[in-house]
Order: sequence, then structure tokens, then C-alpha cells
Amino acid sequence: MERLQGNQEAALVWYQNAVDKAVRYAHYRYALADQLRNMGRLEEALAEYRAAMKLNPTPIGGMNIRLIQRRLNALRSGT
Repeated sequence: MERLQGNQEAALVWYQNAVDKAVRYAHYRYALADQLRNMGRLEEALAEYRAAMKLNPTPIGGMNIRLIQRRLNALRSGT
């Protein structure tokens, strides 16, 4: 994983592969969602947070969903 630091696309591919191999492991979905959020891909991040929450609901996951929804709403309304 060290070689992926600073390489957002490579990290994204790594997390996507991890999710594909361990579909029911929420940790990888949360990590993928975090990576997507960090890259500004908010719609995709939101979908991954929701998928992770179905597998293993956490307060932080719920908080991230609410934050992204607010951010997306603000972007859509132009504020």
C-alpha cells in the first residue's frame, strides 16, 4: 500500500479490486468510498458509503453520507 500513497488513481484501482474480491467486507467499501470522496467523486462515494452501511452500519458511515448529501445539495443549488 505504501507505493500507492500520493497516487490516487492507483489507490482507487486497488480498493475497487479489493471490493470485487471481498464483496461482503464492509471495510473495503468504506475505504473505497473514502478514496472516491477524496478524489471529488461524490456521487460514487455516496453509493459506496450506502453499500457499506448495508453490510455494517457505523455512526461514521452515516455521518459521511449526511456530509456528502449536504455537499452535493450545495453544489446543485450553486451555494
